[in-house]
Amino acid sequence: MQRPDEQESYWRRWNLKLLGVPKAAQENVHLEVIKICQVILPSIEDKLADATDIIHRLGKRQHAGDPRPRGIILRFVSRVSRDGVWKAEELQLPEGARLAV
Repeated sequence: MQRPDEQESYWRRWNLKLLGVPKAAQENVHLEVIKICQVILPSIEDKLADATDIIHRLGKRQHAGDPRPRGIILRFVSRVSRDGVWKAEELQLPEGARLAV
């Protein structure tokens, strides 16, 4: 049986962090990230809504004057989809945005 740290590390393999995406007033972060991923990887554009499991902002809500947007965590259903977005991300991410593992 795996230790809890090993299990957590294993499940993180399905995650990516999207950093540098500003927060909109009436934001639907799930739809916004799907749109970004469709630009990054148009070959699976139709399947991205089903390829992502969980998408949400990280950390506590910030004060209105804080210039840095909170990161976004993406959990994919399959590592194939995650790896496809990860490998293609350098091509067409919006300015100021970046992906991290």
